[in-house]
Amino acid sequence: MLCMRGLAMFELVGHVDPGALALVEPSQVSVEGHYFRKVRLDRVRDVEVSRLRAMRRAGVGRHQRTMTGNYYSIKAGRHQLFESRTERFWLVEADFDSSCSMFAAQGLKFSFLQAWPTDRRSYTPDIVKRVDGRLVLSEVKSGHDGVDAEFYELFAAVVAMVGWRFELLSSFPPGWNNLMFLAPYGRHLPVPSATRDVLDVLALGDASIDQVADVGEQRPFRLAAIFYLLWWHDITTDLSMPLSSATVLSSAIELNEIETYLRHIGRRVLGEAA
Repeated sequence: MLCMRGLAMFELVGHVDPGALALVEPSQVSVEGHYFRKVRLDRVRDVEVSRLRAMRRAGVGRHQRTMTGNYYSIKAGRHQLFESRTERFWLVEADFDSSCSMFAAQGLKFSFLQAWPTDRRSYTPDIVKRVDGRLVLSEVKSGHDGVDAEFYELFAAVVAMVGWRFELLSSFPPGWNNLMFLAPYGRHLPVPSATRDVLDVLALGDASIDQVADVGEQRPFRLAAIFYLLWWHDITTDLSMPLSSATVLSSAIELNEIETYLRHIGRRVLGEAA
């Protein structure tokens, strides 16, 4: 199993046919004091995503063109590096996506030999994800970034040989700001009584946020419970549309299941997807 800062090493002969692939023989290398084995890509059987760490550090300085920082991942239970606002969103999206079991920012580095001009280059995808059991490598391109379509097409074909998938992510999808808003609420368990109130109302049928939150002293706690439950997919709505007091919520939790559910979320631990 390739883990930690695993390096998948391959050599590309030419820049045209992914079938013309020569792979580097295994050798022992040292990177920042940690020892890893360079392996032929076709010998990699799996990647333990939860143990990957960022292969590079974000640049910081007055000439920095993009916003950099760390996003605390609820799913991974640790901070993840981002190098632009666009990249930060796609980390949040991976955190929210129920089909993604784990992800890591910049967790794998690939080295290859460019045929012309002859030069050894390296490439680090922005995000490594496990989606529906399959490894997915994501490249995030901001509006000012250049896109080397030929390289990405070839790289996608190469990783497909070992059953992985490559995707190019760019602009924000509809409703992206909803996920950015909900993420902080997903990190904190809501007040149990407020959560019970929300689920009691929705067990009787769909209702708007305003109807569920109601009025009075409990309203702020009920709103926090609503946003928590939305993040964890315990209640649902159309998140491609802006959230408002008129947003209609749905819940699949029956009235007689609420107490069991409350005990379940009480055992949730950050870093463990429920």
